[in-house]
Amino acid sequence: MTVSFDTLSFAKRLTEAGEKPAVAEAHAMALKEFVMETVATKADIRGVREEIQGVRGEMQGLRNEIQDLRAEIKDVRDEAKAFREEVRQEFAAVRAEIGLGLSSLRKEFEERFATKDELRHEIGLLRKDLDAMGLKLTVRMGGMLAVAVGAVATVVKVF
Repeated sequence: MTVSFDTLSFAKRLTEAGEKPAVAEAHAMALKEFVMETVATKADIRGVREEIQGVRGEMQGLRNEIQDLRAEIKDVRDEAKAFREEVRQEFAAVRAEIGLGLSSLRKEFEERFATKDELRHEIGLLRKDLDAMGLKLTVRMGGMLAVAVGAVATVVKVF
């Protein structure tokens, strides 16, 4: 919006104050041309105020949206934290189960091999006992054979 400016009254006033009419008219025209174009009117100021109010409303809306987004981000972070904790607990449970399973397998493995070792030991002892018995039997049989040969020899001499 433009402001109406009475160049004639302005020039007249300058002339009354002692300025030359040509200079007064030049001042009036320059003021109208260069200054009055940039002067804001009350309507201009009202328009700017309305724009500022609109921007303030938009900024408040943005602030509210940002606050809502922050709350959502916090909720997502909390959910992620809870999920991480749940996964950590699940992994701990699985590790514990695997550990127990491995422990029982290890124990069973050791028991089986301990039993086999015990059996091997017992078999070794039995073999030693059998060898000792075989030796005793061999000695007894040899003694009995010697006695029998002696008895047969005596019987043969006697008859």
